[in-house]
Amino acid sequence: MDVYGRNWRTGAFREETATELVNAHGGLVALTTRVGPGETFLVVNKATQEEQQCRVVYVEPSEGLKKKVGFALMLSAPNFWRANFPPTS
Repeated sequence: MDVYGRNWRTGAFREETATELVNAHGGLVALTTRVGPGETFLVVNKATQEEQQCRVVYVEPSEGLKKKVGFALMLSAPNFWRANFPPTS
């Protein structure tokens, strides 16, 4: 998966990464680029070349090189990950 966007800390960025967790509404990735809650970026599903705009909802408070970043898809895209998720009740 590719992640790319622009923020006030680093300007334009692009990073290749892999999802650590996905669900119907977003996912979790490890990024070296520093992003903060509320910022947006694009994710690209390399298998399909589809992209979705996302909003950062969580940033792991660690001091390591990579931080885990939780994100939410900004538009409903139930087939973006090409996975079947159980229906929400």
